[in-house]
Amino acid sequence: PGSALKRRMSHLAIGPDEIVLIDCAPSLSFLTVNALVASDYFIVPMESGSKFSLDGYADLEEVIRDVSQ
Repeated sequence: PGSALKRRMSHLAIGPDEIVLIDCAPSLSFLTVNALVASDYFIVPMESGSKFSLDGYADLEEVIRDVSQ
């Protein structure tokens, strides 16, 4: 589950010097989980000093740990 995007992207000819950027909505939806599974690295923009950003990041960090296993 959650690997549909990764399977689709495996057919693309992406070279070692190329970057694919997947822009996700600020939610932990099924689409976001698919993007996390298909990704090697993550960039997480946050508003500095915002409690909501820190809480959201903590939730995201937990999901990233889950999909990495």
